[in-house]
Amino acid sequence: MGGTRLKSRISGMKSISITESLGTDLSVQSLSYLLAVCQVFDLLSSVYDRAFTGYYFIKNTPDAVLLRLARYKQGNALLISINRWVDREKLTQGGNWVGEFKIVEERIRTILRQAGQLINYNPHGVRELYDYEIPPNGNKEIRFELPEEGADYVIYNRNDVQKDGLDQIGTLETIQAIWKIAEVWKSKGTGAYFEIGDISRAGGLDTSEHESHEDGKAFDMRAMRNDGGFGKPFALDPNTFEHPWYHRIYTANFIRMIKQLYPSIIVYFNDKNIYDNPEFSGYVKYMEKHFDHLHIVLPGGERIIKKEGVKNG
Repeated sequence: MGGTRLKSRISGMKSISITESLGTDLSVQSLSYLLAVCQVFDLLSSVYDRAFTGYYFIKNTPDAVLLRLARYKQGNALLISINRWVDREKLTQGGNWVGEFKIVEERIRTILRQAGQLINYNPHGVRELYDYEIPPNGNKEIRFELPEEGADYVIYNRNDVQKDGLDQIGTLETIQAIWKIAEVWKSKGTGAYFEIGDISRAGGLDTSEHESHEDGKAFDMRAMRNDGGFGKPFALDPNTFEHPWYHRIYTANFIRMIKQLYPSIIVYFNDKNIYDNPEFSGYVKYMEKHFDHLHIVLPGGERIIKKEGVKNG
């Protein structure tokens, strides 16, 4: 897309004519080079430059293209960011720009409402978030999104809490560890699915659903099943180890496996037959609310201390 030419415009922009030209260039390239387009916005150093480049980007991109763009998770995130930048700069510019920016904001909101279910631009590859997707006070090492499609794992409840946003973000080492765990587990030939839930939010920020998951080094997973299926098998019942589908032997073998791979792991899971087994003493622990899933803390991750080991009854 002539990346060198585009990047050369970025240094010391502060010019509406330059942002207009850059925004127009990016609008032409938006679908063919979506990730590169996002990267160019990431290189812009000020809200001013991002707002005006985004304004001309939206203004010059046809609705049909914007709608396709909005259906990719990366494109959707870019549109949300442009809307935020434009809204901030609107108050600074005043005058006619207030009306112009409002038109762009409404167009973005309309497109986002129509986008529907989102897909990854490259669902099989790890996505590295751009700086503008990470909150200013976030840890920029927690910026890698687990691919939604994996040959050796299944994901569940992805990004299920709307107000908190992305929830399968970790450090690169964590994503690579999950891939390794999935690969080794599949090689065991049990046929039991490795189901992965929450990891962390972008930047490791607090989440309303958890007391942890803030360091990008832990993940939730469902216990192993004995029926070759995945997901919640009983719509009205919680997914706990007390159900007939639960395979205690496979679950215990899975824990043994990751202990061999990562000796310093901590596992929170409330099956008494496992956490009270001397073999698992010291690293498999009881924790409130962990009846329906395992919480795996990888090396360097933060243990959950507040309610650890407090058993009911």
